[in-house]
Amino acid sequence: MSEYPTVIFTSLDHLCEMIYEKTRGWSSIWYRGVPSPNFVLLPAILRGEEIQKTESYISVEFRRRARPLNIDISNPFGCLCSMQHYSLPTRLLDWTESLSIALYFAVRATENSVSAPTVWVLDPFTLYNLTSLEDIIPIASHENVMANADIAFGDDPDTNACRQTKFPLPVLPDLNSPRLAAQNGVFTIHGTDLSPIESIFPAAKRSQLIKFVAHSGRTQTIYESINLIKPSHHNVFPDIEGIRSYLA
Repeated sequence: MSEYPTVIFTSLDHLCEMIYEKTRGWSSIWYRGVPSPNFVLLPAILRGEEIQKTESYISVEFRRRARPLNIDISNPFGCLCSMQHYSLPTRLLDWTESLSIALYFAVRATENSVSAPTVWVLDPFTLYNLTSLEDIIPIASHENVMANADIAFGDDPDTNACRQTKFPLPVLPDLNSPRLAAQNGVFTIHGTDLSPIESIFPAAKRSQLIKFVAHSGRTQTIYESINLIKPSHHNVFPDIEGIRSYLA
């Protein structure tokens, strides 16, 4: 796979200016912040053949053991959202509608070594148009979303096989947890093609999936600038995890 084109930014002002210019006319903007440009747009459960083999076991066993608990396991997609909430590997990939949240995650893992904060910017309508010409972003109950989620469980393979999509879908989830609401969280869910999103995106549509990378000579300054304006851990994780991290 050839390297995906990058857009270099030298400051937060520069990043904001370029996002404004390059997304002008978009109806919706999704962001994903990562601490390195080497991170691909691939869900955790698909990052290697060995972990891919565990998808069904992890998903079914989580649902089996979570039944006594007060969490959403009512359908395959809801169950994947609960698994994602507790940091288990799924075929969901986290995105946000907030640039500040994306910047928080772009530096979260670089406390001991400054890497190159990277922000992916996606037009979710363009991603969905790889599958359908409908001018929508699917919600959690959409039949294709449910069918892709059921790949992890195999509850109804005969019915869902014809509804599963090849390409990842953007999904507007129900904001049924304080954390998901605080993070303005949205997801993509992979279908039958297990490739990173950037390798699936047609070259002609790359202006709707943009990779912004901090300039190597400005990394420390950009890192410090993000630390000044990013939300606190407790604001991003307004739950027991946030309190634990604050007090630790």
